[in-house]
Amino acid sequence: MTRHIATIATLLLGFIAVPASSASAPAALLPLSDADTGRIGESGCNFSFDIGRKTYVFAINHTLMVRTSAGLSLCNLPVTQFDKFSEASGSVTCGGRKLALRRTGKGTSSEEADSASFPATLTVTTGAGAPQLLRGVAGTAC
Repeated sequence: MTRHIATIATLLLGFIAVPASSASAPAALLPLSDADTGRIGESGCNFSFDIGRKTYVFAINHTLMVRTSAGLSLCNLPVTQFDKFSEASGSVTCGGRKLALRRTGKGTSSEEADSASFPATLTVTTGAGAPQLLRGVAGTAC
């Protein structure tokens, strides 16, 4: 009986000690601040990948932004590459990270707000270690 209790306690501690990637700040990307997203200095349609209330990837037009431990990166992408990435059918590289988006559920759209979003997984590859999977929501607004 004592052995079963110890086994159950070990399993529970294992679940508590390993936070879900959507509940903790990812090591591969850091959240962007409002000041960060204002640095692009352009207006127009925007794209974002959010986990909860935090934004980890942001773009206006075809300028993509991410923050890593090395700092803020702004990456100007070719139109076709950006379009494929934002539609979850291609990858981009920014801030020394390869980013690939995958839809994980049905999307929603609002004609009144000129916006659309879908649940997604963002795969972040740094070249060191295994790729990191982040679960969140990708969306566009114009």
